[in-house]
Amino acid sequence: MGLGATLVGDDRVRLRSVAGVLTVSAIDDLSGKIEARGLGILAVPFTSSAEVAWVLDLDLEPAQRLPEAEFRDVLGQNVPLLRPLEHPHAASALYQLLMYERLAP
Repeated sequence: MGLGATLVGDDRVRLRSVAGVLTVSAIDDLSGKIEARGLGILAVPFTSSAEVAWVLDLDLEPAQRLPEAEFRDVLGQNVPLLRPLEHPHAASALYQLLMYERLAP
């Protein structure tokens, strides 16, 4: 969010697949709230829903320098998978990916 993203939900969200489009939406009780470690629960600007473009699985081994394309099935939709990035410019790299496109793999 510090680079311009808008919150949909923190910890729990609702996933739906309608007409081949995978969307994520906020759970009413948690809308506009995010936990900031060491600060508590913060109120932040949010959007009620968004289309899912990527899955970031933080439980996987970190990504290789030039990873092969991977996908996850989410409610019958084939979604590109991202592995954790472990370098100091990870946030900026993710921003570039989301704003523009991935040329390879």
